[in-house]
Amino acid sequence: MKCLIGKNTWELLPEKAIHWAEQSTLIVSDIHLGKAGHFRKHGIGVPVDANLENLARLTRLLDQTKAVRLLVLGDLFHSDQNPEWDVFKEWLAAELEGGSLEELLLIQGNHDVLPPAEWNQKGMRIEAALLEDDLFFVHDSQEHEPVGGAWTVCGHVHPAVRLIGGGKQALRVPCWWLNQEKRQLTLPAFGAFTGSFTVKPSRKDTCWVTTGTAILAV
Repeated sequence: MKCLIGKNTWELLPEKAIHWAEQSTLIVSDIHLGKAGHFRKHGIGVPVDANLENLARLTRLLDQTKAVRLLVLGDLFHSDQNPEWDVFKEWLAAELEGGSLEELLLIQGNHDVLPPAEWNQKGMRIEAALLEDDLFFVHDSQEHEPVGGAWTVCGHVHPAVRLIGGGKQALRVPCWWLNQEKRQLTLPAFGAFTGSFTVKPSRKDTCWVTTGTAILAV
């Protein structure tokens, strides 16, 4: 599904990612790696495979798009250091060595609380925000003043919309939320174990929902 943001044409991918072909960039938000390990550490039983599933999907998307840059709009890692961080570092090293990836650029989110030394990984860069052409990339849009003339691209909210079928069946599905008045695009959470927040877009807005295999504009 094609999406026009400012002067840029992006491809929305059913896996809750964006391919910015002109910049050879794959964009995702709110992966929340390590969240499963964090919950298990506190005695809450959650699927062990959640972390590996997220990394496997990233690998498939990088292989598919041949992107040289992975842009993560915050909340790459959910908590303080746990063994899943070591798994991520091994994954990143393998992608830099054997794939198309040359850089992982993280826009720091509220959950990215690891010590500064931990972010100092080969091929990894961390920023509070990024202004690139007419696009302003942040994690939480409420923590940054809009940049005049630029579209804000953010995460944090984990947006979803509630769809109601003919038989009044209701289904909540993740979405990209394009707010025309604010000139803002909010990405769905990429992580498989994140939850979501139901948003109520205005009639002027556009939402693209994903089923995991297909995208629909609503």
